[in-house]
Amino acid sequence: MNNVQAGDIIRYTSCGDHCWNMCVLKVHIRDGKIIAVEPDDTINPGLPREDSYVSKETVDRCMVQLRPCAKGYVHTRYLYDPNRVIYPMKRVGKRGEGKFERISWDEALDTIAKKLVEVKKKYGPYSIKDQDVMFPLSPWFGAGCAGWGSHSWQGSEEPRWWVLGTPMDGQQDEANLFKAKLIVLWGFNPVSTLSSNRAVYNLLRAREMGIPVICIESRYTPSAEVIADQWIPIRPSTDVAMMIAMA
Repeated sequence: MNNVQAGDIIRYTSCGDHCWNMCVLKVHIRDGKIIAVEPDDTINPGLPREDSYVSKETVDRCMVQLRPCAKGYVHTRYLYDPNRVIYPMKRVGKRGEGKFERISWDEALDTIAKKLVEVKKKYGPYSIKDQDVMFPLSPWFGAGCAGWGSHSWQGSEEPRWWVLGTPMDGQQDEANLFKAKLIVLWGFNPVSTLSSNRAVYNLLRAREMGIPVICIESRYTPSAEVIADQWIPIRPSTDVAMMIAMA
């Protein structure tokens, strides 16, 4: 933040590239370029711990600052990376040679559509794998493997159906954490890796309210240090064995 100057233009935007939280970012712009990024200061500005100043009801509704993760703060590195591809490129040499030429968006879309039709006709409808389970090709194109088993979501999606009766995108209210008798973080290191630190904030509040937090993780992570009452180290890849033993 040493680069911040009084004449900088301040704009508010959202960080929506790598997660679903859409944290608000306060950015400093100079000469048309972002030179610094800060967290949102439009909600409860200047308060390090909102629950010390605002009502519990307000905090339980998550009306607190969304303090972005490390990815959000450094996202400008992607924006201004000299190697960033900002328009369609088509390979003109042999595969691996690294020779490309710029093409129009229309040509790029036509090329992709033509190739999809060609692959479907030649290898069958299930030869095309959908990249994202949230936007499958199948309903519109009549081809493509749906999301079953193609991502790591199933480890949490199936138990969510059985225990909570909600799909993967049916997120629970974070205030429900405070109704728990025990919270288990299994292979989950939100202090360092979660997309938003709001969950960490509420996990800390839950622990302060007397709800025990157990961290099951092969590494002694920052979450095990900061959030957990107990750290249970296990050998890598033995999670299922431990789950079976517990069951």
